[in-house]
Amino acid sequence: STTLSEQTVSTIWESYKILPQLWQERAHLELIISTFQDAELPFKKLKSSTPIQHLLVPGIDEARHVADQLKHAGYDVRPVFFPAVPKGEERIRVILHSYNTRGEVSWLIQAINAIQPVESSTPKAA
Repeated sequence: STTLSEQTVSTIWESYKILPQLWQERAHLELIISTFQDAELPFKKLKSSTPIQHLLVPGIDEARHVADQLKHAGYDVRPVFFPAVPKGEERIRVILHSYNTRGEVSWLIQAINAIQPVESSTPKAA
């Protein structure tokens, strides 16, 4: 059957009842999104007022390097590569949540600012 079960309908109904009460969570989320968007970072940010934030890190190796460094620092971020995005517009996807504290967002900003550049595999001329 393609009909939703009574339990599923009841769960959805109860969820809709609590949505209007979540104004504090939404206000907090807007605050941490603004904090992230206003931060000075070594990467260009895509303008976004949603919890999904993107840092532009052109190049697959570079984006993978940045994502690996942030994962090593304890952050669950995801690199996004071509063909999901145009070549040269690779990025790191960061998703902010209402349960993230302002301190956690500040630590994330510090971690991004502390990222070391990717080491080139090409030898430099002396």
